[in-house]
Amino acid sequence: MASNETPTIYDITLPFQSRHEIQWMGRGQPSYPNFAFIRECPCFTIYMHNDKPVVLLAWHRFGDSLIDDMQALMDYAQAYELLNHSLIVDFTHSRGGSRAPYAIQHFSPRSFQTTFGNLRFSDITKEFVREHQKLNLGYYTRVNRNSHTNRNADDTPRLDDGTWLMDWIEAAVLPFLESGQDYTESVPFKLTHASMEADGILYPAPVHFNGGVVALFGPFGGSQVDQVASILVDNKLAHTIGMPTGGFSKAWDWSEVLTDSHERPIVSYMWSIGQTIRPNGEVLEGNPPKVNEYVPQTRENYLHYHDELIVRAMQYLGCNDPNNA
Repeated sequence: MASNETPTIYDITLPFQSRHEIQWMGRGQPSYPNFAFIRECPCFTIYMHNDKPVVLLAWHRFGDSLIDDMQALMDYAQAYELLNHSLIVDFTHSRGGSRAPYAIQHFSPRSFQTTFGNLRFSDITKEFVREHQKLNLGYYTRVNRNSHTNRNADDTPRLDDGTWLMDWIEAAVLPFLESGQDYTESVPFKLTHASMEADGILYPAPVHFNGGVVALFGPFGGSQVDQVASILVDNKLAHTIGMPTGGFSKAWDWSEVLTDSHERPIVSYMWSIGQTIRPNGEVLEGNPPKVNEYVPQTRENYLHYHDELIVRAMQYLGCNDPNNA
């Protein structure tokens, strides 16, 4: 605008409403028509179809309560004779966590190859070792040093008490710090479900589902959800529908706080220091498994997208629902 021009003044009124007065007209969390709510657990919500022999798990996360949540699920399934029902597991809105193979051991009667992982040697490897030695101090014991089985005496799936992880650090990490190699040998993922000598084959829990399994995936999920997708797809344990997961699982990561010249914190930075290896032998990061039925979410179908995934799952299980078609 030239200096001698009179400025134009606009009077604009913007609509404003208190958030308490706004009624949301879009879609929120997925709903499951014709499925009855059974129980809410921290890691998942349990639903059962009103007419068909199908149990649906809306997965939330792989959190600290996973073992207790799975026990609650299996107790309910036994009590109400649901173990022969088909299973739909919706991972489309799930966050990550740990111990996913433990859950999968309850999904079907089949054994499976779990994911593997390695550690990249770098200038922070010694600090990485010290951190994990510190974490395991206090409950790390040697009582199971010669036990490489992934099953307890009562045949339930075994989880590491710190022994398998520390044995790996002492035998496969520390001796090779100056070896010049880029990565450690791949071992069962983080030694959580099997020792470094194990072949990575995990067996079903004594109490498990026996029917068909359908898993729903999407790009929101990654990390532990990436591993679930890899295990189910590469072992052909389930029929998968939706879109591939995010593909950002890594075996180990490291965080460091970056500071300025006065040692004041600026930002916390995390990066990958290890690879996750899929059951098919491929690196998982940037390489999520393809789903059996690719159903992309688009602007045309986003309002009913999730319903379409459920319809397809029911059709695959041979449980066509005319009220949800």
